[in-house]
Amino acid sequence: MNNTPTIKLTLENRGNNPKQPLKIRITYRGDHRLYAPNTDIKLTKDEFQNDKLKITKIAKEAAEPAINIAKAVVSELGTKFTFKEFTRQYRKRLYGEHSDVSLFSVIAEDYIKGLYAENTKGSYRTAVKWVERYRAGIHIGDIDKGFLMGLQDFIRANGKEKGKDTSENTIRLYLRNIKAIYNRGVQVLNIQNQKPFIGVKTGSIGRQKVALDIDEFKSIVDYKPQNITETMGKDFFILTFALSGANCKDILLLKNKDIDLPNNQVVFIREKTKETGIDTIVPLTSHALKILNKYGNVNPDKPNEYVLPYLANCTSERAINNKNRDVLKKVNAGLAMITSVIGMSKITTYTARHTFASLALHKGDMSREQIQKFLGHASASTTEAYLKSITRGTIKKNKDFIEDTLK
Repeated sequence: MNNTPTIKLTLENRGNNPKQPLKIRITYRGDHRLYAPNTDIKLTKDEFQNDKLKITKIAKEAAEPAINIAKAVVSELGTKFTFKEFTRQYRKRLYGEHSDVSLFSVIAEDYIKGLYAENTKGSYRTAVKWVERYRAGIHIGDIDKGFLMGLQDFIRANGKEKGKDTSENTIRLYLRNIKAIYNRGVQVLNIQNQKPFIGVKTGSIGRQKVALDIDEFKSIVDYKPQNITETMGKDFFILTFALSGANCKDILLLKNKDIDLPNNQVVFIREKTKETGIDTIVPLTSHALKILNKYGNVNPDKPNEYVLPYLANCTSERAINNKNRDVLKKVNAGLAMITSVIGMSKITTYTARHTFASLALHKGDMSREQIQKFLGHASASTTEAYLKSITRGTIKKNKDFIEDTLK
């Protein structure tokens, strides 16, 4: 194992943005840390590897002073090197004795730059604005539980927009954003985590699981659409139900290789829980197959093509998310038209997902665990038990339940 720290200029690998900020990588005894070289220039991987490009030359020249400081600090520390002491001396020399590097807003700005989705960036920026309004110029190390509790009260008292109070879920979202920035600051500054968020509620308040009863559901199934928008709304509502509550994005991401025609089932990994690598297995009913072919093409000979055409030209996660929002908007607009005509409260595809769960529990003779598996809710810790519960007989039972309910 190398006892001498190594210094290397690299690119940070965070998020899906192809352009990443330059970082100085210090490796010591199998561990490593990344340090900002005091330049905001971002490069793609190809740009970083091509020293002939002007932008690459400028970026690396801008980082050179910081690299020299890092080398000097490593040399001076010698056998007494520790990441903690290196961080302290490196930042002191790079930013100065009285630098504002530990300001919450400074850490936040760097963190937000690494985010990819614009709507996510907007949420983080709003959270930072609230912090600055409540206590401008606060440093990461000064954030404690008392500050967080006071911040919540401040937002509740001052968060009125268009006559509506900022919801508790929105406040909790801001707190989660602040927590992420705080954790990054602790890591970057290499300071002790005081764990100020212990006891502070940051999780979302569970939304009410709005589900239709069987009569309400049948009124949607039996409705005769009057235009293309209503038709799409009804079809995707039924498709969501028929695919055991699969959400819109998972449906749009379905490829022909996910459709197992011989066994009448669909096997895919939910985007929301893809990090678990757990398959979601749902029956392929006649209703689902008919709608998939109506709007797309189930073709086993083209396994890597999307079943539905909406994502065919999407080459990035952002493009996929934008298209998913577009489709959802059209589908829910159609459902709004339908419910307006039949005098029902507003519903969305989210309603279809929970209607499947509710009716399956009460009509389908399936356990909660089995229904959770069909919904793609299985967690890593319960995977084995859930997989054992989803037998061929259970899949057929679910298929029969869906077919019977949609008659």
